[in-house]
Amino acid sequence: MRTFTLLIASWVPVALYASLIFVLSSFSNPPLIPEWDVPNIDKLYHVLEYAVLAFLLIRALGLTFPAHPMPRLIIWGVVLTALYGLIDELHQAFTPGRSMSVYDALADAVGACAVGFVWSRKPHH
Repeated sequence: MRTFTLLIASWVPVALYASLIFVLSSFSNPPLIPEWDVPNIDKLYHVLEYAVLAFLLIRALGLTFPAHPMPRLIIWGVVLTALYGLIDELHQAFTPGRSMSVYDALADAVGACAVGFVWSRKPHH
């Protein structure tokens, strides 16, 4: 039973957060996102948004597969996060009022890589 609880505690935050990203990217003007008159501020939003997703994914992978080497789990977390960013950009290509952007996908990957880099620097037991 403890394993099931651990799986739920590990993966529900990932699923909820990924769902939130998908829902917000379905709006032409996403709610909750401040509109500041700063050039390319959306790229910062993408970096932060996908940094959180990478953190949640790497955490979930580490809790689910504790016997696997952490560097491998970090790579998987970063790759899965970047792939989700690409899928979300593709989704936006079919969303009225939105468009697909390679630069947004790159910003998503930068956020994921930043978390992967920081996580790889912390001591693992």
